[in-house]
Amino acid sequence: MTAKPDTGRAVSRRRLLLGGAAGAALAGLAAAAPAKAAPAPATGPAPVDIVIHPDSFTAPGQLRGGSVTFRVSTPEPGGRSLLLIRLRSGVSVDRYLTALAATSAYDPAERAAAERELVACAENLGGAVVTPDSRVSFTQFLLPGTYHLVNFDYTSATAVPQVKPLTVTGLGVPRFPDVDDYVLHRERNDSVSFLVPSRKLKATGEHLVVNTTRHNNEAVLSRLAPGATAEDVAAYFEAIKNGQWPSESPVTTMPIGLAPLSAGKQAIVRTELTPGAYLLYSYATNATTGHPRAVEGLYRLITLV
Repeated sequence: MTAKPDTGRAVSRRRLLLGGAAGAALAGLAAAAPAKAAPAPATGPAPVDIVIHPDSFTAPGQLRGGSVTFRVSTPEPGGRSLLLIRLRSGVSVDRYLTALAATSAYDPAERAAAERELVACAENLGGAVVTPDSRVSFTQFLLPGTYHLVNFDYTSATAVPQVKPLTVTGLGVPRFPDVDDYVLHRERNDSVSFLVPSRKLKATGEHLVVNTTRHNNEAVLSRLAPGATAEDVAAYFEAIKNGQWPSESPVTTMPIGLAPLSAGKQAIVRTELTPGAYLLYSYATNATTGHPRAVEGLYRLITLV
C-alpha cells in the first residue's frame, strides 16, 4: 500500500502557501500552542477519535454506518490531513497513492494529469486538516461498504501516506449535528468561488460545506496577518501562480478545516478558533491548469465571530 513519489521535481503545498520565512515561523507557533479539544456534537452518536502521527494513526477498522463524526487531532508541528475516500471499482490503493503523490509535481501539466487521475480513482468524502492547537471534527453520512482513511502530510512533497481500510456495516440513526452556518463551492462560467452569507462564520461551531461544482474542493481557514488586505492576498497568490516564492505571507497560521470533497458532496465540519479576520480557501488542484485553485481566485476574506 505504498507508492514512491517523484522526489526530484516536487513542491510541497506548505511551501506554496506560506513561503520560506513564514513556514519556519508557523512551525514554531504550532509547536508552542496548547492543544484544544473539539467537544462532541450535542446530538448523534459519540465521535470517532483519531490521532495522527507521522507514521501511524489511530483509527477503527470497522464501524456502524449512518451519520459518523470523526474527531481528529495531531501533535505534529507542521500539521497533517486525514482524508476519507471511497475507491472506485477496480482501483487499488497503490494507484490512488501514485496519483496523490503526483499532485505535488513541479510541472503544472503533471499536476493537472494527477488531479484527473485522482478523480478517476476515488470519491473524496472530506476529512480534517489539523494542527496541534486546532483539532477538527467532521461528520459524513456513510453507507455500508469499504472506505479508506489516508494519513496525508500535506507539508511534504515526498512523504508516503499511510492508509487504513474502514469497513462500514449496517445503518445507525441518521442524526446530524445542528449547523450554525454554511459554505458553498459554486461554479459559474468555469469560475469557481465561495458563497458565504454575510462573509461571517462561527469561530466555534458546526459548518455545512456543500461542493456544488464539478471538481474536488476543500474549505480551510488561516488567520490573516494584521492589516492584510484583499489586494495583499491577490498579489501573493498571483506571485505563486507565476512561480515566485514570496518571503512574507498574508496569513499567520497553518490551515485547518475540511479536506477535499468530490463534486456534489457535502459534509459538516466543526472548528474551534479565535474570532477575527481569516482567509477561507481551497488548495485543491485545477485539473485543467494544474494550479492550486486558491491562486486562481478560490478564496474569500471572512470574519469569524
